[in-house]
Formats: sequence, C-alpha cells, structure tokens
Amino acid sequence: MNYLSKIDYGIVLVYFALLIALGLYLRRLASQNMESYFLAGKRLPWWMLGFSGMGYSLDLAGTMLIISLLYIIGPRGLFIEFRGGVSLALVCQMIWTGKWHRRSGCMTVAEWMSYRFGEGRMADFARISTAFAFIIFTTAMLTYMVVGIGLFMALFIPLAPWQCSLILIAIGTFYTALSGLYGVVVSDMFQSGLIIFGIIVVVVLTVGHVGDGAAFAALADKVTGADGWVSSVPALHTRMPKGYEQYENLMVYALFFLVLNKLIIGGFGTGHEPHFFAARNERDCGKLSCLWAVLMTCRWPMMICYAVLGILLVHNFVPDQSVLADAAVLIKQHVSVDPAQWREVLAQIKLHPDTYSAALIDGLRSTLGENWSQKIDLVSYGGTVNPEVILPSVLLYRVPSGFRGLILVSLIAASMSTFDVTMNKSAAMFTNDVYRRYLRPLAANRELLTATYAFCVAVVIASFILA
Repeated sequence: MNYLSKIDYGIVLVYFALLIALGLYLRRLASQNMESYFLAGKRLPWWMLGFSGMGYSLDLAGTMLIISLLYIIGPRGLFIEFRGGVSLALVCQMIWTGKWHRRSGCMTVAEWMSYRFGEGRMADFARISTAFAFIIFTTAMLTYMVVGIGLFMALFIPLAPWQCSLILIAIGTFYTALSGLYGVVVSDMFQSGLIIFGIIVVVVLTVGHVGDGAAFAALADKVTGADGWVSSVPALHTRMPKGYEQYENLMVYALFFLVLNKLIIGGFGTGHEPHFFAARNERDCGKLSCLWAVLMTCRWPMMICYAVLGILLVHNFVPDQSVLADAAVLIKQHVSVDPAQWREVLAQIKLHPDTYSAALIDGLRSTLGENWSQKIDLVSYGGTVNPEVILPSVLLYRVPSGFRGLILVSLIAASMSTFDVTMNKSAAMFTNDVYRRYLRPLAANRELLTATYAFCVAVVIASFILA
C-alpha cells in the first residue's frame, strides 16, 4: 500500500496545529459578547470576508463530485454545475441581497424574519421554523461532508473512512466553537492562500504532463468512453455512465438551474450569509461579493486539471478496464456488501487483507496485479472506474512528495472552510433565535457561549450517526 511520506504527514500535522492554536488565540476576542462571537463585532474588512466566502464555497466533497463529472464528460461538466458550483447567485448578492440583509442590522436570517414580518404568532413561527430548517440542513450537509471527507482521507491515512472524518471534524469543531466568526474568517484567509497555491501547483503539473492536444483528446475518449471529451459545447442529450443517468438531458438540466434556480428565483433568496451581516457597511457587501465571485473562478482550472491527470492515471493503471468489473464481482462473491458500504469495505480490504479469505486476496492479485491495493480504490460497485475517487487517486499517485502534502492541506482547508462557516451560521440561529429568544431570554453571555459549544458538539454527533 502507498500512503504519504513523512514530509507530507509533517505538513498536515503543522496545519492542524496552526488551526488549534488559532482557535485558542482568538477565543478571548470572540467571547466578549454574541455580536463579537457570531459577527466579529462587524469590524472585519471586506477583503477578508471575500476570501472567507471563497473558502466557504469550495468544499472537499463537492470538489470531488465536480471533478468526477469533468472526468466523465470533460468541460461540459460545467453545465451540470449550474446547480451550485458556478455560484451565479453571487451576482444578486453583489447588487441587491447582500445589502438588504446588512441593512436590517440582524444577526441571522431567522432574526431577519422578525425584521420582515414584525412581532406576533405568525412572525414567530416564520423565525423559529427558519432556524430549525437551517439546523436540519446543517446536519444533512455535515453528514454529506463526513462521508466525503472519509472517502478522501482514507486513501492517505491507514485508517477507516469514519476514523479519518472523526479527526478532521473534531479539529474543525474545536477551533470553530472556540473562536466564532473571528476564527472562521482568519482561518479562511490562511486556508484560501493554501487553496490558491494548490491550484497553481496542479495547473503547472498538468501542463507538464499533457503533450500533443490531439493525442490526448483521442486518449480521453478511449479512457472515459465519452464522445468528444474535450468539447465544451453542451448537447441536448449526453451519454452518461451507470449511476449518472439523471444528467443525460444536459441542456434541459443546465437551463433549469441557470434560469430558475441559481440566478433568478434562487438568486433573490440569497444574501443571508454571516459575511454580509458582519460587513462594516452596505458598500462592503458589494465589494466582498465581487471578490468572492472572482476568486471562485479559480476552482475551474484546478478541477479540469485533476480530471486530465485522472485520465492519464486510469490509462496507466488499468489500460484494460474490464478487470475492474472482474474485481467487483470477486469482492461481492466473498463479502456481503451493498452500495452504501462499498467504499468502507474496500478500505478494510486494503487495511486488513489478512482478515479476508485467501481466495479473495489471491483473486484480486491475479485480476488487478501485484499492486492491487492501489488499483482497488478505482473499482466502483458497478465494476467501472469510480470517478469520485479521481481526485485523491491523482493526488496520491501523480503528485510528487512534498507538493503532495501541500496540496492535500489545501484541499483539507477547502473542506474546513465550508465546515466552519456552516457551523457558525447554524450555531448563531440556535443560540440567538431559539435558546435566547424562547428558552433563556435573560441568559448571561457565559451561558450563551456554553449553549453554543454544546450545540456544535450535538450537531456533529448527529451527523456522524446519520453518516
């Protein structure tokens, strides 16, 4: 099995130590009052909030998914990501909705319901239902992150996916709960720098690996089975592999999310991020949105580069992809497994081959070769290439040691940035709109902070149970 080098592990450990130290350092500044904790006292400059927004929008699990779509059909995968990855709603936030929410003087979108509808039973219902809806959404999103982080990190650390998720989420919960929005924004600034560095490195590496464009286009079509992989023109109907059939009507799918969901109707329902509530003035809301949108465009060169390197990796590892189907059948014959546990079972086979039958291990060695423990990660439940492991596989096998650790940290940073903002938003709604408003209106600041810490821990536990 091939994991990280000591240099790579050292880089990751230094990164985690810096996050923990940052949380401890900013704890006193954040704990002055609720506005300091959840809105950083509205003292942060717009450019810091803009960088934080970029980090918040670039999560690890979502990045893995987008790269898998780009690997499958090439640049046309961009059109599928009109559903969220392109962040078109930032246009509305820059011009209108960010200023609207900042102007209210509220702390959360749930409190904004009281600002919109006043006091009364129905207004209270709007406020508390908004808070509970977002808490449920946060739990679901963290569940998705727990699964994605586990699948990603299990390729680099000799632990089961759930154990990898536990380590990362525990560290994220610690510094986010201690330092509030101060810690969120300052850590996101640091993490955004790592992300941009990682993007530059992977682009340079990809340019060095790809030679003749026409030869690569032919190779991409052969490896992925796509028609015209390098084309960026969306067809009305695009052939997709098993498990991705819902995206076959590509143009209809793209137009629906472009026009209805993410730019017009969905766009006017945005702007309630803590970045806008915490802005120093209305003008800063527009400037931070503009910076946020510009920085978000950096993700696309990075993601298409990982897809390109993924094609080269699959071609070198499994030039005959039929062996993947044979390996999937072999595993199902010896292990009782359903699709939901597939990645967990593959990780256990790699980590503890001695606990499985000799017939299974010998069969995998015969089917995939002596380096079967490296290739097994590419096997999907259906016996094809699993596109959702392209990102970690490329990082593990195509990036040199040292750079690998730095890029890995940049991708972990993307996940941590999404986690900390989401947790901050959800905790603000619980403490401000549920606990303080309905349960303990006269609670002191210390009690409110304790309730916030307890809530963060409870949401993380619930997410792990669901995952």
